[in-house]
Amino acid sequence: MSEPRAPRVSRRPEAGTPSLRELARLELGGEVVSSVASEVARAVIEVRMGERTELVTVGRESGRLSVSATDARPGEAISPAARRALAWLADTGQEGAADARTSLLPTAPRAGTQLSARLSELAVAIVRSGVEVADPASVREALPRVVAELPAPPPLPVARWLGRLVSALAEADARQTARLLSAVTASSELGQPFASEERSFSDRRFVELARECVDAYGGAPIERRVLADEDSGELVLEERYVIAEGPMTASVGPCPRRLEVGLGLLRAGVPQRMRAQQYSVSQDISGQTWDRIEALACTVPVAIRTALDAFSAHPSDAEPVALLVAPSFEEGELCDGEGHKIPLSKEDAGAAERLVAEAQRERLRWVLVRWVTKESGLSAVPLAAAHRVDGGWRHLRLR
Repeated sequence: MSEPRAPRVSRRPEAGTPSLRELARLELGGEVVSSVASEVARAVIEVRMGERTELVTVGRESGRLSVSATDARPGEAISPAARRALAWLADTGQEGAADARTSLLPTAPRAGTQLSARLSELAVAIVRSGVEVADPASVREALPRVVAELPAPPPLPVARWLGRLVSALAEADARQTARLLSAVTASSELGQPFASEERSFSDRRFVELARECVDAYGGAPIERRVLADEDSGELVLEERYVIAEGPMTASVGPCPRRLEVGLGLLRAGVPQRMRAQQYSVSQDISGQTWDRIEALACTVPVAIRTALDAFSAHPSDAEPVALLVAPSFEEGELCDGEGHKIPLSKEDAGAAERLVAEAQRERLRWVLVRWVTKESGLSAVPLAAAHRVDGGWRHLRLR
């Protein structure tokens, strides 16, 4: 390993108290060099406020601004340190007046400004043609006009919404189509998945429990990882496009694994989406950690009520996941011994068959599922499970 290099400093101290930007200009001798082959896409800025020192990370990703700061607080639009860092970066000489931590919808040069109108046109076309008509011309013409108003590729939540809508139409699922269109027709302002704020967090530990690929619009599926917060038990998602080329917005590695996130971003949703910025990864998951994961699992009736509440509150965007404690199966259906039975989804028949087969051989201590609602009602897509072996734990990845 090479020796760390000492930071380069100016050859002479400057009189007075020049700013960092002024010192940089002096160091360059007034010559500003630009290059089309490189750009500064991310910067970490140290902001000193009295006795406190805060770190602010500012980046540009897929045409949008992302800002995270160590002094961020839940529910706060933008922290004091982030405001000062943005003002310095914009060279305004003042704090500025930003209203949100991130752009609500990523923009790109080819993105238009008529998204709301185009979505309304799509909704009207679907309502007029109905879901029984296969591939109606009005819907086939309206959908590309929506996509033309989006960045390329579309933001992950929007691509997932479009993919689910296309699938619901192909399956003639009127109930699912109506749920998804509620994002367009519920109010004059677009909500999730088209607009959502991000907030920063720090010093949290996660265990990645499952991984799956889900359909999205445009041909490139989305790789989704489900992680459990070791302390709170909250289940969050980490997502990225599965494409041969382009930016990879999630880290790669085996499953299961443990993440210690020093700094990251959480995007509102059900579940919330996590993007780690400063983190370390380990495959060493202790027995005590697995015991803690089991303790965080809930019963099937509680999970069902929580899922139904999520679908009711966020019908167009919710894809709730749940960690179920010691479930059992009868005739291929998930049950808890209290009369509650939920069918396993046909979305992945292989995963469902393997789960039932494993449950017949070993007593499963917990099962991780993603809830889905179709015309037939609530069902569960099994993602992972675990049981005890010789005093230890065995993790089963099902997708």
